[in-house]
Amino acid sequence: MVESQTNETADQVRLAFAVGARSYVISLNKRGDVGGQIRITEAGKLLVDRALTRAVMPQSGLALTP
Repeated sequence: MVESQTNETADQVRLAFAVGARSYVISLNKRGDVGGQIRITEAGKLLVDRALTRAVMPQSGLALTP
């Protein structure tokens, strides 16, 4: 488990944590459309900065049945 920080606004929840030299920030929408943002940096260099998908996969067939 790594130490993490959270921050919440009316529209988003944000999670920030580091693993080794990489820092991760994940933001998720609380209102409106499904979505969010992911940002990954390492040693001050931006590796990833993009929006999360706005599509939700159908969940049928994924649940375990007795």
